[in-house]
Amino acid sequence: MQRIDRIGVFAFVACWILLILISLGEPNTAHAQSQDEMDLLQQLQPYSADELDTLRFLYESLTPEQLEAKKQELARRQLELNQQLNHPRNQQENRRKALQIGIRRIHQEQDALNNLGSPKINVEHLLDQYRDYLLVGGGALVMLIFFGLLSLRRKPVATVETPGHSNAESNSIPGDSDSGEGIRAVDAVSPIVIEESSSAPKPVSGIAIPLQDLQSHIDNLLLEHPNSYNSLVDLLFQQAIFWHSSDIHMQLSGGWFEVKFRIDGKLYDACVLDKYREREIINIIKVMTKLKTYEQRASQEGRLEYEIEGRWYDFRVSVVPIMNTEKVVIRIFGDEEITYDIDRLGLSIDTTEKLKTLLNRRTGLLLLVGPSGSGKTTTIYSSLNYVNKITGGVSIISLEDPVEHILPGVTQVQINPDKNLTFESGFANLLRQDPEVLMIGEIRETNVAKLAIQATQTGHLVISTVHSPTTLGAVDRMMNLGVDSYSLHSLLVGVLSQRLVRSVCVHCLQPYDPDPELVKKAIAITGLRDMEWRHGVGCEQCLGRGFHGRIVLDELLVFSNKERDALMTMENRAERRNFMMERINHSLWADGIAKAAAGLTTLEEVFTVVDDNTI
Repeated sequence: MQRIDRIGVFAFVACWILLILISLGEPNTAHAQSQDEMDLLQQLQPYSADELDTLRFLYESLTPEQLEAKKQELARRQLELNQQLNHPRNQQENRRKALQIGIRRIHQEQDALNNLGSPKINVEHLLDQYRDYLLVGGGALVMLIFFGLLSLRRKPVATVETPGHSNAESNSIPGDSDSGEGIRAVDAVSPIVIEESSSAPKPVSGIAIPLQDLQSHIDNLLLEHPNSYNSLVDLLFQQAIFWHSSDIHMQLSGGWFEVKFRIDGKLYDACVLDKYREREIINIIKVMTKLKTYEQRASQEGRLEYEIEGRWYDFRVSVVPIMNTEKVVIRIFGDEEITYDIDRLGLSIDTTEKLKTLLNRRTGLLLLVGPSGSGKTTTIYSSLNYVNKITGGVSIISLEDPVEHILPGVTQVQINPDKNLTFESGFANLLRQDPEVLMIGEIRETNVAKLAIQATQTGHLVISTVHSPTTLGAVDRMMNLGVDSYSLHSLLVGVLSQRLVRSVCVHCLQPYDPDPELVKKAIAITGLRDMEWRHGVGCEQCLGRGFHGRIVLDELLVFSNKERDALMTMENRAERRNFMMERINHSLWADGIAKAAAGLTTLEEVFTVVDDNTI
């Protein structure tokens, strides 16, 4: 036994000395790279911990004005290096690596400036600095424990003889016998399985993070993986989709890079990032949409298809240069099966039936008005789908900018000014394609307005949109574009005006008392009394906002043949205006108040979206 203990001691001491000798050596990787690359990289290496401590010490002696000047200088240098990194002539691996290391050094200097007064302990640096001392001390401690165990092993075991037991049995060590419980105990211990963990961050998938918690999730992601910009962009895209956002806004503001989601028509803060992360995030989005990363002084537009949980989404990306930087806006279109059903638009029953009657015609001009984002495109697509499926055997052609969704049975033409395909030139060519129903995305020019009138006169049903805040304003807008009053009043069959308001969340719907002044206005407009109003108090389903989704408010101006004949004989503009006002089925106000009384929205939302000019 003593001989075995001495051999164990000698083997342990030899291994300990060998570990110390290995620790004193430094790995030589000089042959891993060529001498030219080593010379280049030795000039640009990330700051060590000692160098960062020296930088902090120097920065602490600077005045606030000098610190601000230093920050501006670092920002300027970072912009220059980013531009060089994206330049075609700097695509060699060694130059790109040198530029990336230079950018990393600037990030380290910026972190040193931002962390003045709160120095952080670099554990890795301390371990590296005191590695030899820790190894020697740890070895000595292990030796003491080893010799202590040997000394305990040599101590004689005190035995107490009991009746029926021999000394040999009492001196036996548990586990030495084949049938001892010691062996069974060891066999019963489950093996420890260490799962291999990946160093790459895993983006959240299939989980909608509350917006108030999204900032902390992003902070944790960047804390564990400071350079995981691809995962950060994926996380932002996923959360925007999970919360049914229509747009993502990214912009540098007040020294911070702000990201916002547009949900149900309202912009909500998603997260705020350090400004030096802006360029990396924008460049990643540009690369994904095949835009020029080095171009920062001109507007660019692109698109990409993004897949999540087996569903594809279409992202339309717009990058616009602003003061000293760029703003990115991403419009999100889902590829889910959208049923463009005119009965499911949410229009009032009266408006839906009258709109169907107009769409059954084969001649006339039908106009839609409303602000941007009020659902006009969805209404037009549903109208074309109704004409295609219900009537059948009709040639339908549309001229759009852009084509947002593909409609079966409709010939859709995309505007392309670079190829001289504009609304004016495209409209003239489409008339030679034997159409029966024509859809123009927007009438904004005099020539297009006159072509629409000519197409209507030659026996076509023309559907289009115009910029106007009111239903009657659409008539004035067409006349301002050069259409004569007689032609317009003889061909116009209807004008549909609509707005989108936020819908009350059904999960937290409760009765409430609105502002008394708003109630008085509602009574004055509709004449209805003793109505019960409801609103959402806020829950997890609606992010605490009390609203979830949107519904449409509408009003429709319709003329019969006799009414158009009577309108053409009126010479007084005020008389014509009063005559058309009486032909509107109901006002936006009346429709909004009725839907608020039904608990679909709130009075405050109606009076916010519908302004006084729409009365």
